[in-house]
Amino acid sequence: MRITGAVLRSIAAALLLGEAALAASGHPENAAVTSRIEQARADLARRLEVPIGDISVELEEEVTWPDASLGCPRKGMVYRQQLVNGSRLLLRVGKSVYAYHAGGGAAYFYCVNPTAPLREEPLDR
Repeated sequence: MRITGAVLRSIAAALLLGEAALAASGHPENAAVTSRIEQARADLARRLEVPIGDISVELEEEVTWPDASLGCPRKGMVYRQQLVNGSRLLLRVGKSVYAYHAGGGAAYFYCVNPTAPLREEPLDR
């Protein structure tokens, strides 16, 4: 069976609609994630003095951070060396991308000099 570009586009559109419906479903976990993302977007809008509508979500994913710095180490600080489940959010404004990190279900915080997580998938939760 050959799959055409039109079929692939239809499948992609259906997946996106399903994802949007799931996010808006009123499920508490989805609402919490959406709220955390909107808080980060509002924070970035204030920082950059741009309308929040100019900020899009480039990436939102659960990750495992290599230590308690949550991928955002500060010079001169010492961090507990343990794996930490968390999440990473990348927001786009024009051609620039800004990183927000979190540990567990905590709110996202802006990260000036982000480092990569250990792996894309979190450890068993």
